Amino acid sequence: MSSSLRRGALTATFVLSIATVTACGAGFDAETDQVGPMQAGVQVEDIKIQNVNVLLAEEEGGPAGVSARIFNDGTEDQTLLSITLPGSGEEMELIPAEGEDEIVIPARGSLALGGEGNAIAIIEDPQGAGIAAGNAQHLVFDLSTSGEAALYARVMPVVDFFDYYLDWAPPTLEEVEGEDEAGIDEDAIEGVEDIEEGLQEGEDNEEAPADRLPGEVEDDENDGSGED
Repeated sequence: MSSSLRRGALTATFVLSIATVTACGAGFDAETDQVGPMQAGVQVEDIKIQNVNVLLAEEEGGPAGVSARIFNDGTEDQTLLSITLPGSGEEMELIPAEGEDEIVIPARGSLALGGEGNAIAIIEDPQGAGIAAGNAQHLVFDLSTSGEAALYARVMPVVDFFDYYLDWAPPTLEEVEGEDEAGIDEDAIEGVEDIEEGLQEGEDNEEAPADRLPGEVEDDENDGSGED
């Protein structure tokens, strides 16, 4: 298999693996920006790079890629020129979206990096580049106008990425119902019922004469002697 075909196969495999990852990484400017864990991000002039992760393919020895969202707050388009790994001197291979020649971040717009149908940044031999799960990977993005933007991004396998977000997700309806059932305190319920019964008895005896205690009856009601 030629190197170009092999690269294409690796790219396709990795893109499909992270297709839904970038759907969750809309950036802190999205409506869901108040929910979820903090992720790597940096701002240089008009460029904001957010939700950056380095994701390892599921298969051993597979490629690694960058998942990110790049915002351009300026009035002119900017081009992503490179992503380098200063620690090893390696450089990610940038592959524009289908039909594009460059990875362009439009003015007043944004670009998703990674995922099906999007531009991708990929490295075929992550181990050789010193990329390992659990590390904070040093990355430098180079933009045509804003220049270099450096940050450290979390490295994790794609499968762990989803597990990580499960910890931040709200409970499901089934989980809430299960907690409610498990949290019922029968003794507490009985105590409340006893209090309610006592209050009811008090209400029943509110009309008792002031000269006798509640529950006490008049002597003539209990006197069965029939004395005149």
